[in-house]
Amino acid sequence: DYATEDAALKTIWELNQRSIKVGNIAFIGISGAGGKELAHVFRGGLLRTSGNYKFFTRDDKEFDILLSEIEFGVRKEDVMNQATIQKFGKIEGVDALLYGRLLGVEVDATSKKTYARLNLSLGDVETGQILWSGNITGDYQPAGAIESLPKELITAIEDAAQKTAKELAKAQIATQTNVYLLPVLGSNEAQAELVSDMVAAKLINVHPSLNFYSNPPAQNKELVKRLALKLNSGNGVGLQGGQMLQTQLDQVFVGTNSTTRATVSISHQENLSKSAYLTGKIVNTTIGKNSTDSSSITIMYKIQTLDNRTIWAATVTGDTAISATLDGFEAFYNKYKALCIGVLVVIGAIVGIFGMFVAFRILTGGVR
Repeated sequence: DYATEDAALKTIWELNQRSIKVGNIAFIGISGAGGKELAHVFRGGLLRTSGNYKFFTRDDKEFDILLSEIEFGVRKEDVMNQATIQKFGKIEGVDALLYGRLLGVEVDATSKKTYARLNLSLGDVETGQILWSGNITGDYQPAGAIESLPKELITAIEDAAQKTAKELAKAQIATQTNVYLLPVLGSNEAQAELVSDMVAAKLINVHPSLNFYSNPPAQNKELVKRLALKLNSGNGVGLQGGQMLQTQLDQVFVGTNSTTRATVSISHQENLSKSAYLTGKIVNTTIGKNSTDSSSITIMYKIQTLDNRTIWAATVTGDTAISATLDGFEAFYNKYKALCIGVLVVIGAIVGIFGMFVAFRILTGGVR
């Protein structure tokens, strides 16, 4: 299901990248083996990340009758011809049809990553012409268990979160900016998830000019991760992309039917330079071989406004160097406990004798 949602998000981005301008879009289904079962998931993904596009959602008997006339078979070409597309032109509120064919769903045996491959088309209901057609591959990587992470690495992640907060607190940002806190990315999902949670907890009130949005509804968390993957590519989004991205971020963080979303959207639309997103990527992880070795994690961060300006960037390394040193002293002490006690006794005796000598000299007038 998550791979199919990812395909929906990528479809929206593809339409925007190609500057496809169209009114209301009606999604009418997916053909091919298994397509019917995934169609509702794809539709839900479209609605949650629609951006600047509007999707036909109201109930309409005439629309349902036309849908029932389409028997999606093995080949969509058999049914979705120009004449069929134009039939939907008489439905008020429908300007284009989005439909597709499921090419396959695969799971990588090694990484457990799921791929959903679809061929999609967008047809104009007035002319019957195809406005866009393309192959989209959605993917989903299941997260690992946080409980499986070494204790030393968790300590390093906590150190990194604290250092991130300190670095951001020093940032010279004067303009009040709304920042969407996107998930930190990394090859190890469990590490990335823990970093995201710890960093979010540290950053909320760390800077007077930054207002963070960090808790999307549970059902949207995978979609937020998809946006993070897209934005971490570093290519920027441009003005038109920034406007669409703002709408998408509002949708997945606050919700499509929320009064809060309306307030947030109005305030953001006044100026894209006052809205931004924070992305992070784990670039290196070192796990000590034993308790005396230091573990570390390095994360690259960036806050970028929706008009494509970077207002803060930092590379932070969290480690267990201090705790590892303390653990080393503890291990040495436990191994040579008797020797350590003996050395301490001797040092104490020397200090005591020296103190007595100084006191004697003071009393006898030898020290002025």
